Amino acid sequence: MTGGFEVTAHCAERPVGEMVAALAAAAGLRLQTDPAVVQGLAKEVVALDVDGISLGDVVGRARPPRRRRLEDRRRGALVVGPGAPAPGDRPALARAFARALVAAPQHPRAVAAQLWLANLDFVAGRTREAAKEYQNVLEMKVQPPEVPLAVYNLGLADLRSGALLSARSRFVDLVDRAPRTKWAEYGWWWAGRTHLDAGDPASAKRAFESAQGGRTQEVKSAAAIGICACELTDGKDEPAKAVLAESRGAAREDHVLLRTAFEALIRYRAMPTPSRRKMLLDALREASDGRGLGPGGTYLVGRVYRDLGMSEKTVAMYDKATDTIRGPLAVRMTYEAAEWYDLLDRRDAARPRYLAVAATDPKGLGPKAELKLAALALRAGNPDDCIRRCRAIADHSGVERAEVLALMGRGYEARRNYRQAAECFAGRVPTE
Repeated sequence: MTGGFEVTAHCAERPVGEMVAALAAAAGLRLQTDPAVVQGLAKEVVALDVDGISLGDVVGRARPPRRRRLEDRRRGALVVGPGAPAPGDRPALARAFARALVAAPQHPRAVAAQLWLANLDFVAGRTREAAKEYQNVLEMKVQPPEVPLAVYNLGLADLRSGALLSARSRFVDLVDRAPRTKWAEYGWWWAGRTHLDAGDPASAKRAFESAQGGRTQEVKSAAAIGICACELTDGKDEPAKAVLAESRGAAREDHVLLRTAFEALIRYRAMPTPSRRKMLLDALREASDGRGLGPGGTYLVGRVYRDLGMSEKTVAMYDKATDTIRGPLAVRMTYEAAEWYDLLDRRDAARPRYLAVAATDPKGLGPKAELKLAALALRAGNPDDCIRRCRAIADHSGVERAEVLALMGRGYEARRNYRQAAECFAGRVPTE
């Protein structure tokens, strides 16, 4: 224990200076102060509710957050002086919450402090640690009022980890736990985001519409943007235009920039002109290329750049996005990037991307990626690999059988095996 002192105190809120003076007097310590600091603390108040806690921890609890530091000096004087952690010092804030939980584990706001600690872990990138703390709150025998916040943040943790189904389940659970509240509105919006991240704009639109029916303006604004993104992804410009016209955007910069970008896109598609193209490109840049809407926004804007003849920028966006995201849209972005490299005959860049898609999406784009790999193998002078890959996918519903057999026939031709090639061109898989 610091200085050998233990403190038991139950004090209502009082100015920090008075609290420190009382602690110093009770401990028999001489108090040294800096007049400028004392004046700065004049309006700061703290409360103490501790039992058998070391003086060092009590002083730490009495410290006003992000303003000043109180130190217990070995010289026997309690010194109040400058040198507090900066406003963004999250580790110091985490230590303060941890001390508070140790000092008063039964405090009515202890669960809130526990969630704050978990949130700090989440912000620092320690998603698994944060998720464990959120889950601990859900498993308490007596459900505290902070449960909706824990469910919400657990959904965000799952979403960050790429567990879209689990995240969606959390957000729907949030709607069930807190119906007709702002939490239900946020739950519907984030459920929509999980659908958009999965490349399912139709399901995303339904969830966004549920969120839009609430009363929280921020959520209503975000829902309108989400619905607009779904319509634009499906190429439905008129419904997208109507959604923006009929909704009122929140006064948040990211909302304003996304709405501006979508409006510019709709205007350009209605009448492509050089000036509207420039306005669109400027708006997309200001809106961070749609990243505020997650992978779905990135995918949509990437397609816009492709349609503008800027495929290289599309590929650069997709490559960067797939470094950090997981899920169906990541697979789709990887496949489209591979196709672009393939068109440029950059086989060294196309092949690993096709291989990644084939390995991670065997029931979706995987067979198409295998067909592309077979074609690459034939162009590289490896007909055996071409034939092997074609045989593996010949009966798969994800590819056109005629296309597979035509490529396989060319592989046999390259091997000068014309009988098997003829079988392929006749629409049959040859026996060997």
